[in-house]
Order: sequence, then C-alpha cells, then structure tokens
Amino acid sequence: MTFNVVSRYAPQVGCELEEKEKFWLDLDEVMQSIPRSERVVIGADFNGHVGAGNRDDEEVMGRFGIQERNAEGQMVVDFAKRIEMAVVDTFIQKRQEHRVTYKSGGRSTQVDYILCRRCNLKEISDCKVVVANVIKETGRSVLGVSSGRKVDKETWWWNEEVKECVRRKRLTKKKWDTERTEESRQEYREMQHKVRVEVAKAKQGAYDGRAEEVTVVDLEVAKISEDEVRRALKRMKSGKALGPDDIPVEVWKCLGEMAVHVLTGLFNRILDSEKMPRGMEEKCDGAHF
Repeated sequence: MTFNVVSRYAPQVGCELEEKEKFWLDLDEVMQSIPRSERVVIGADFNGHVGAGNRDDEEVMGRFGIQERNAEGQMVVDFAKRIEMAVVDTFIQKRQEHRVTYKSGGRSTQVDYILCRRCNLKEISDCKVVVANVIKETGRSVLGVSSGRKVDKETWWWNEEVKECVRRKRLTKKKWDTERTEESRQEYREMQHKVRVEVAKAKQGAYDGRAEEVTVVDLEVAKISEDEVRRALKRMKSGKALGPDDIPVEVWKCLGEMAVHVLTGLFNRILDSEKMPRGMEEKCDGAHF
C-alpha cells in the first residue's frame, strides 16, 4: 500500500484572488498526479473557515465544524467535492480546545484541516488539536522547571552554508518581530525552510563521511515489527519543529494503525534492499508539497 502525505499553506484572506486560484490549481495538479488506488492525506493551513454543520455538504463535511463558513472555507469544501475528499476534522466530535487552531484578540476559530479520500475516512479513528499550553503545563507539573542552564546543541557537523543560513534566519526573525508585516513573515518562513534543508544536507554529508570510516560487518538484521513502530510513535513528541519534508509527527499519530502499517512496511523494505526507496533521497532535500 502506498501512502501520500501532502502539506500546504494557503494564501491569507487579504491576498489577491489570482493568488488563491493559483494555490487551488497547483493543489489540483498534485492530487491528479496521485493514483486513485493510493492513500492520500492533506494536512494544511487553509486560512479559511468551513463552518459548523454540513447541510448539502454531507459527502465531504461532518457536523462538528466551528462558527460560520467564509469564502475561503467554501473553497476548501468545493475542492473536497471536486476530488472526492472529506474534511476529517468535522467528522470527529471533540471539545472546543481540541478543534481550535487559531486565536487572536479573544477570537477562536479553525483554519487548519486534515483531508483524506472519502472512501478511506472510516480508517481514521482520531483527529484533534493538541494545545501548546497544555503540553507545557503538563511538562512542568511532571518534570518540574529546569535551572535555566543552557546545553550546547550538537553542531559539529555544521558547515559554512548552515552557519550562513542560521545567521540570515536570525536576521529575518528580528525583522518579523519588529515589522509584523506579511512580507517579513513570509521571508522568515522561507528562511526557516532553507535552514532545515541545509541542515539535513549537512548532517547527511557528515554522517556519510563518518560511515566510510566504519568497518562493515555482515549481520542479519531482524525485521522491524509493527509493535516496535507503534511504541516509537507513542514516544515521539508532538509540537516539535518540522523536518525537511514538512510532515509533522501529529499526522502519523492521527492516522493510527494505518500509519503503523505503512511505516513498518517502508522500514523493512529499506532494510531488505539496503537503500532508500526511489525518490526519498530528493525528499530529504526539500519539502514534499
């Protein structure tokens, strides 16, 4: 079974209509490139409100949305109908704090959604928002508060490209904190992505160099079991920074047993073939949209 994860960030409400239409056309092309026989999940900040209720939209919407639908939310619904997807978040009843993804000035709403093929909706058992403050407070109550002493990060593999990207990212962050404009925000996001790409490339190159110095011993490696993958997913922390592929760990946790089955098969194929599947090398160098 082949499983595809698509991550997107839609233009904001104030953007030009032409930019929004281009976003949906590009996403249509991505979906058309994925065979109907393959699983696919879209995780995106759509910057729109699909609203509560599902009258006349029962095939793509559940009853558990939030507030009123706006024009951008209607684009999400129209897209789901067009390619036979379902807005997963609206089919699973959750408390308010597990549905809200955006808060500003005392206003709470939802602009981030998970979409899957309608025919695969029954395979998804849970979908919820994990609130950052809850995670922080739980961590403090269980682990306590540290003394504040900083521990140096492992940076032995940093090269000049990584150092320069990190320096530029810090500058764009200062600019974003000062100006708070859409342009400075986008510039900062682009630099964040570039740093992730450069870090992944530098780390891979450094480890490849070290691997050449290691004596290879031919040992039979045991198959990875689904139970091992299941335990590993439970141990992975939510709310962490994304890797170069821009797929958050929350996506895999949300997919439950489907993710366990897909990842176990993938890992064992890599072990058997002793090489990465075709195309994954490129995905390590940039986000898969």
